[in-house]
Amino acid sequence: MKSSFELLQILDVHTTLMNIRQVTSLLHEKYPNDITFRDFDNLRGSTKWDKLDHILDVLRAYEDIAAICETILIVKPDDQNLRIKLGKWSYSESTEPEPDVKPEAQGKIRILHLAANPLGTKRLQLDKEVREIEERLRLAKLGDKFEFIPKGAVRIKDLQDHLLNYEPHIVHFSGHGNKSGKIILEDNAGKPKTVPKSALSTLFGLFNDTIRLVVLNACLSKEQADGISQEIDCVVGMSEKIKDVSAIQFSSSFYQGLGFGKSIEKAFKLGSVQIDLQGLDQSAVPQLIPKDGVDPNTIIFVQ
Repeated sequence: MKSSFELLQILDVHTTLMNIRQVTSLLHEKYPNDITFRDFDNLRGSTKWDKLDHILDVLRAYEDIAAICETILIVKPDDQNLRIKLGKWSYSESTEPEPDVKPEAQGKIRILHLAANPLGTKRLQLDKEVREIEERLRLAKLGDKFEFIPKGAVRIKDLQDHLLNYEPHIVHFSGHGNKSGKIILEDNAGKPKTVPKSALSTLFGLFNDTIRLVVLNACLSKEQADGISQEIDCVVGMSEKIKDVSAIQFSSSFYQGLGFGKSIEKAFKLGSVQIDLQGLDQSAVPQLIPKDGVDPNTIIFVQ
């Protein structure tokens, strides 16, 4: 069960010392053989909140969430605000992981698609990828809850501008990566310009209050993805060179999965298996890297 901390916050503005004494007396009537509820003054702790926390610990041993809420409401029967808050707290009790739906899901989830194909580098089908992602989102059941924002010929100087202007929840980069694991953008003349790995990770970290997911759809980008995962909840990178067609198949199916309300992990698996379905034999190239302590199976952008 959850910690009682959330419940204590609710009670902080609703409960007095006398209320806690009443709660204890009522619980003793309900559980007469439990010595814990017999004497309020002898309960563990020096403050009313220590004592209430101890009461909640015992109730959790009974696995009786309803008893917590019902008993508190007996001593505050006319407090409708408290009743609503307790109802929400009780409803949220579950042994199953709760989907981590971002608050922004009440509006549009913004996907910032950054692309670069500098002069002198192999031509990529970036326009085709944009078209495929847009079409998959358009056809997805919840696709209208996403706002897809494509930006091409991205220069290093454009990165901060785009992140500040659009405040994306998902950032997707399509383009080239080099053997040292750096992604390649453009300079002012349209020529290749690599982005320092540590600086890019730090930049994303400055926006981790909104960015939840970064996708680096570029060859050899896993090392950069590892660095970004220190700052952002989930990052996708490529462990080796990836064919243009494989990259497009992965990304279009990945966003289709998100558009149907799937978790990041489930959408990632859909993208990877689509590569196999096309007989391209590169399904192991995309790698999903979560931040320590983050479960990508619980992160759902829209429902």
